[in-house]
Amino acid sequence: MIIIPKLLAELLGEADEDQLRRLAPDFAEHALDTYRSAMREPLYEASAELLRAVREGVDTGRAGERMETARRSFFAVRTDEDDSGPGGSVSWTAFRAFDVGSPRLRRPVGVIRHDKQVADIAARAQEAAGQWDAAGDPRSAQAARVARWEEARWQIARVVATAPNPNDVANGGR
Repeated sequence: MIIIPKLLAELLGEADEDQLRRLAPDFAEHALDTYRSAMREPLYEASAELLRAVREGVDTGRAGERMETARRSFFAVRTDEDDSGPGGSVSWTAFRAFDVGSPRLRRPVGVIRHDKQVADIAARAQEAAGQWDAAGDPRSAQAARVARWEEARWQIARVVATAPNPNDVANGGR
């Protein structure tokens, strides 16, 4: 049997830093879009702007004013009530993605293990999937397991889809 979370952790451990900085907002955005109805609209908008800002930062290699404004806005709209339920879990995936992708946090290789941070984002998104799909279902434990598995399966597909082909000349292959 394939153990999806173990496979995902192995794939993330093999990913390079650039791929990890791009996967973090991908994982968070998937959870954000999937569980949008579990969030208050202002929190959804602030979380989505965090992801847009971090993608801009990753693409340009600079932390701009947009990133700082997005961070401030995120914390301005969060409330204590947002910490319970899938909406809170999903919003934190966006903030964690911001941390991973933020150019201001880049350190020499080995100082920060981004694969562990991206694995945490993946786990939080899986947790949110389980909370959301189990709500109101009499088979809630089983529904939660199925939802977490499906989220992890999507994440693995995303890692594979974004992995550079080492045989491609553009990636240094022959």
